[in-house]
Amino acid sequence: MSPAPDVTTPRRLFGLALVADGRGGALAAATALLVVHALAEAAVPVMIGATVDRAVLPGDPAALAVWLGALVGVFLVLTVSYQSASRLMVSVYGYGEQSLRHLALSRILRPRLSAHRLTPGETLTYVTSDTYRVAGVAWSVAQQCATLASIVGASLVMLAVSPVATAVVLVSTLLTLVVMRVVSRPIERRGYAEQRAATEAGAVAADFMSGFRVLVGIGARDEAVRRYVAASGASRVAATAAGRSLAGYEAVSATIAAGTTTVLAGAAAWLAADGQISVGELVTVLGLAQLVGGDLAYAGSFPASWVHKIASARRLARLVDAEDLVDAAGLAVTATRRSDLQGVAGVDSPDVDSRGIDVRGIDGFAAVDDSPDDDVVLTFRTGVGTGPGTGATSTSTTVHLRRGEMLGVRPPDSGSARELSRVLGLRSPVARGDVTVRVDGTQVDALDLDPLDYRRRVVSFPHRHTIPSGTLREAVSGHEAGALPELDLVDAAALHDTVLEAGGWDAQVGEGGRRLSGGQRQRIGVARALHTAADVLVLDEPTSAVDTVTEARVAQALARQGRTLVVVSTSPVLLGACDRVVDLEPSHASAPLTRETSVEHG
Repeated sequence: MSPAPDVTTPRRLFGLALVADGRGGALAAATALLVVHALAEAAVPVMIGATVDRAVLPGDPAALAVWLGALVGVFLVLTVSYQSASRLMVSVYGYGEQSLRHLALSRILRPRLSAHRLTPGETLTYVTSDTYRVAGVAWSVAQQCATLASIVGASLVMLAVSPVATAVVLVSTLLTLVVMRVVSRPIERRGYAEQRAATEAGAVAADFMSGFRVLVGIGARDEAVRRYVAASGASRVAATAAGRSLAGYEAVSATIAAGTTTVLAGAAAWLAADGQISVGELVTVLGLAQLVGGDLAYAGSFPASWVHKIASARRLARLVDAEDLVDAAGLAVTATRRSDLQGVAGVDSPDVDSRGIDVRGIDGFAAVDDSPDDDVVLTFRTGVGTGPGTGATSTSTTVHLRRGEMLGVRPPDSGSARELSRVLGLRSPVARGDVTVRVDGTQVDALDLDPLDYRRRVVSFPHRHTIPSGTLREAVSGHEAGALPELDLVDAAALHDTVLEAGGWDAQVGEGGRRLSGGQRQRIGVARALHTAADVLVLDEPTSAVDTVTEARVAQALARQGRTLVVVSTSPVLLGACDRVVDLEPSHASAPLTRETSVEHG
């Protein structure tokens, strides 16, 4: 398996959220406006103190009007700067989060798929909670800059009033940053554990909700509840531990801020009583003391917020850097020699070749020319295992699929059926020689094709495929199709009754097709597969949830289609409609099955 092209670090993810796509300028402007807002806040107690000294105490109405007008102007600057900064920050944060979600989803859904397999619930946590935290660094950085500007501005004003007050502010700021950095160290570890536990609980909940009817049907509701309670309990414990750490952290920060405010207020009162500062200056220092106390509390909370964001960024980085499930072209294992495949068990038939596959490199491609005839469009090996690079084994069977043939494959169990479907759909690791497809008259190894190109030629529908929200028409024809589905293909999938029961082609199917029964969703999958223009269709147990009469209709209709099909099934009805059947049961694998013999081997 091949890794992501570049190693992604939390730093790169923060850069993507903050400055990519021209967001750096907006972030700088928003930060500058927040700094202006913070300085305007610091100017308010200064203006009040000046008003007291120069207008209130002298009893000068004109001066009072001037100073009150100046104070109104400060509040106007304060309000406009914050509102403008907020609009810019919402844009930076929103688009940054969108970029992170797009990156995460593009890596999860990339053509070669991700070796880091996730459940829908886990995926939801990554693309919502983690991206939200990482994108939120924009607010943290801008507000922290504004906070530091406020502390510096307040210190300069206090320096003009009292050097002692300035010294108190500077010492308190340094003490806050050092102590909070030490206290914040356990929070990152506990924050990571909290997110991981929340992801697992969300995954359990999402999986149970998607299969709720099945769980109730088999009487497993109590077990499902027990498992969710256990997962939710683990998430609660992790969240409680992280919350306690954060609460203790904030208590330390608040204590330092309160102590600073008390010292400043006491020093200012002593200086005023001693006559060293005026009443207005006392008001200014007390107001700035309140402001600095709040700023120190926020500055102290920054490391805790930062480590939570780093924990989420590291989770996202691991997701983005996960290896490809399917090797990239040119990075696969070296071509398999014919001698390596001699002795592989096969089927003694012109259609199922046991001679192996001779792989010869042609301009970087692995071409296979030993197929029985030019009608072979797909060659694959069964029983090759489930890991990457597994290749042929002593129980492998090399199968050739002809153009226009309906080939049945009887798996020994459901796990083998799912694995064969994944292999033929390149949703599982494959070795060189496991799957080859005819391209422009030449058999080309699947590893030498772009996965999107391969899947345009070979469509392998999962046994449990997902039906997106939308109309019945969109579920069958796709969201971009405006015309009605083709009636002969709808008939082949025995879907007419579903259309009537649902209320027509424009009826909503619900989230994940939940308004439909399992059999209806299966037949929609068959119809959707038949509407594709692929050279080969692979159907994995396409009628396991329908009744026998409907199954017979579908089987007969598929046989009449003339499409090149691989039907993976244990159903005698479906296998009986196939042109040829390959039985993967060890006791049956000595000879291919035909329509006349398939039921006997069932």
